[in-house]
Amino acid sequence: MPFTYQVKIDFHRDWARLLKHNIESQGYKVRQGTSDENISLQYFNLQRRLVIPVPRELLFSNNFACPVQLQAGLDSVVEKIAKGESIKSNLSKKIVNLEYNDDLLNDWGVHHLHLGTSLDNEGFVERTGPLLLARFDNARAYLINVLPHGSWTKKEIITTVHENWPESIAQFRMKIDRLDKEITDEVRKSLRRLHVNTVLEMRDGVIYGPLGGGYTTSGLNAEVLRVSDFCFNQLSLYEIWIKENISILRKELTNLNANFGTVLIFSLEVIDNIAYALEIFSKVRFKLGPVLP
Repeated sequence: MPFTYQVKIDFHRDWARLLKHNIESQGYKVRQGTSDENISLQYFNLQRRLVIPVPRELLFSNNFACPVQLQAGLDSVVEKIAKGESIKSNLSKKIVNLEYNDDLLNDWGVHHLHLGTSLDNEGFVERTGPLLLARFDNARAYLINVLPHGSWTKKEIITTVHENWPESIAQFRMKIDRLDKEITDEVRKSLRRLHVNTVLEMRDGVIYGPLGGGYTTSGLNAEVLRVSDFCFNQLSLYEIWIKENISILRKELTNLNANFGTVLIFSLEVIDNIAYALEIFSKVRFKLGPVLP
């Protein structure tokens, strides 16, 4: 059925504007000329790298140990996590770079947190050599251990998660045979630099895929790409629906005694993940459906 082009609409542009506003309201600056697609990728990548500040139950691994000189810093960040306060100041300073890809997070879903106690002039705690490694979900913080800087590919990180909280990563188990050859920490480091996804085999034979969703060849998190693409595809489908049903929408506006022009102009609104098409002149909203998967 051919479209009836009595409509002006660009939901991709509107979506990018909404995300850009959200990004900049968090204190970031989107570079001039950034495409709609890249704004979306930057937004979802940033949300993944930040830790949403909600109160969480704290779970320490059975082999957790912290150097005594860092105990005060650990106590401070643990208190913030439990209360649901922001821990942005404990994250890597690269959090300010919207285009940075965190390989440890993208591969294993593990954050690394600095354990300083004083803030520098950029609002970050002082950098520490040993760092707290942790995984987060919406209700819990899984505190793995305090390990030296650069321990990013050590298998012991995920071994600790598996042996303490296997149910928290059960969705990443793979139904494949045992590996013919162990992937060493050094080999994994080389492969990670190339953004080659690898698997992990535990002592009991359980094999995990990338616990962080993995990465694309560019280094971008694969889940970030999937979600961003899903949103753009959904918005394209909503645009098509509006164009194919424009006569029905015009009739609805007429029934509402709404004022509208010869060309209907729509903009996107999103409320609690539900997309609405707002007709500019009449100010009438048409509910469409969810944007996020």
